[in-house]
Amino acid sequence: MDSLELTVITIVAMSAPLIFAVIGETITERVGVVNLSMEGTLLITALTGFAITIWTDSLYLGILSSALIGGFIAFIIVWINFRFYINQIAVGFIFTIFLWKLSSYLGGDFVRIPGPYLNKITIPMLSEIPFLGPIFFDNNILVLSSIILIPLSWFFLFRTNLGVNLRAVGENPIAADARGLSVMKYRFIYSVIGGILIGIGGATFSLEVKYGWSEGHTLNYGWIALAIVIFGGWNP
Repeated sequence: MDSLELTVITIVAMSAPLIFAVIGETITERVGVVNLSMEGTLLITALTGFAITIWTDSLYLGILSSALIGGFIAFIIVWINFRFYINQIAVGFIFTIFLWKLSSYLGGDFVRIPGPYLNKITIPMLSEIPFLGPIFFDNNILVLSSIILIPLSWFFLFRTNLGVNLRAVGENPIAADARGLSVMKYRFIYSVIGGILIGIGGATFSLEVKYGWSEGHTLNYGWIALAIVIFGGWNP
């Protein structure tokens, strides 16, 4: 394996958590919800994924727990907005600060504990393709899933009726409501889906990119992900 191939493999692997977070936020914002809690969500879900994995000795339970926490946080943000008419951006900032401090408080016992490793999945024949094979088809389930998620989410958003409805709700909720689409239902469902992906992104940090847990483990990656969403034009 030459240095270029090793460099690209490292880039692809380290991009995985950002891909989950960026696509999760893209779906959320496409449906008309701005989830600015992503910085805090990544921190608390990175801790959750690592802690549950240590407690249960199951990487997959750790990932699932992070996904559920991410979805729950997104649900609460949308619920507060609909129930109390509080600005989403303000709620997101409050959650970011709260979850950041909460992760620091709860994560003290997990600092410097060695992190578990995900086993690689080797896809027969595809993994033998020169250069591309070891990069994309000889990796763990999180990295493979993040790669697959890019074209899958693009196809969903721009080539399916559900994706068209989702974007309609985000771009013109009044017209979408006139067409019989439930704006509230769409925003709740797809914000939670986006939150789940962000949660998986948090778990990917502590179980793949930066093994283990430390205070501020994913600090600033949430803002980087938000910037990528904007500069990427809300397109996977």
